Amino acid sequence: MHVLFVGEPDNGFNCSAHNAGALADLGAEAQFDSNDGWRSRAWKATCARTDAIHLVTYCQQNWVQLRKLWRARMAGVSIVRYWVGSDCLWAAHHEPSRRFALALDHLGVVNLAVAEHLVDELGRIGVRAEYTPIITPHISALAKPHPLPSQFTVLCYLPTIKREFYGGPVLDRLMEEMPDVHFIVLCDEGTDYHDRPNVESLGYVEDLERTIGRSTVHVRPTMHDGMPRLMLEMLSQGRHAVACQPYPHCVQAADYESTKEALSEMKSKADFNLAGREFVCGHFETRRTARILFDRFEKECSPGRLSLAKQGKWQAARLLSRCPWMLSRMDEDLPLPEALPEEAIALRTVLRGYQRTCPHMFAREASQR
Repeated sequence: MHVLFVGEPDNGFNCSAHNAGALADLGAEAQFDSNDGWRSRAWKATCARTDAIHLVTYCQQNWVQLRKLWRARMAGVSIVRYWVGSDCLWAAHHEPSRRFALALDHLGVVNLAVAEHLVDELGRIGVRAEYTPIITPHISALAKPHPLPSQFTVLCYLPTIKREFYGGPVLDRLMEEMPDVHFIVLCDEGTDYHDRPNVESLGYVEDLERTIGRSTVHVRPTMHDGMPRLMLEMLSQGRHAVACQPYPHCVQAADYESTKEALSEMKSKADFNLAGREFVCGHFETRRTARILFDRFEKECSPGRLSLAKQGKWQAARLLSRCPWMLSRMDEDLPLPEALPEEAIALRTVLRGYQRTCPHMFAREASQR
């Protein structure tokens, strides 16, 4: 089984990279898309040797990706769209991304979401999705967890590009008002913490398991979330988590006050989270979740290439008749934060982060103004 990964790069830490490694361990041949044009000979040749496509995509700025998937379906390639979190925000609040998601339904694409609340979110905009457990590395009931650290330590995930979205203001205030708590910050390479002796900024780390071993609790005051892999790895090591969503064996806290209250209570009686470890090792053990995804891809490919191509050509024709705009050469502009609906607060926050750190993405809009 040859699986082509489309939409995310092979950077070693995103969902596509983890899923590719997991499927390859079970015998699948995993390859990442080289971003050929939809009319190119290279893309046609890629489709000819591909059995299934694994798709993770967020903001749609044009219809090139849709055209590539349209051609792949006509060639008999099965397509599985893997929803992880922020992509649901784009589909809900960004009109081109929602049109893209609904168009994939006409192509017979299978939608898999990594959390039940994401299935509900997608259902509200007309996208039919099924739940599948997310693949998280290093989760095994056989692995011996590290003992809790002697000092109460909070592990934070604050990628520079989405710092506000991941709760930067809440965590900054916690660092300032809880000087007796040690904070470890991951992936924030743009903030100077030298004036905060209780904060240790690590940037991007390769040995995440060791960092988890030095932590007591993962605090995740995000504006929106799917099923965080870091949180699951923390729980698998008997650690705790404070998150915006009501995850099993985690404390739910949606703002600064409730988060500080949860940490203060936890700090007074920090103990091993045995129930959380048992739950995660039972439901998200790496080999188990990898096998679930592998079996799903095999199921989608099981009708055979000729049968899938016949079905794909019919579905491609249906899509073209219902969505003739997909072959238009006109590109959709990425909306600025103020162009999004008022209720899309989380998505506008993401865009502001991109504006600050990747201004080249908005060069086209700036020139038009």
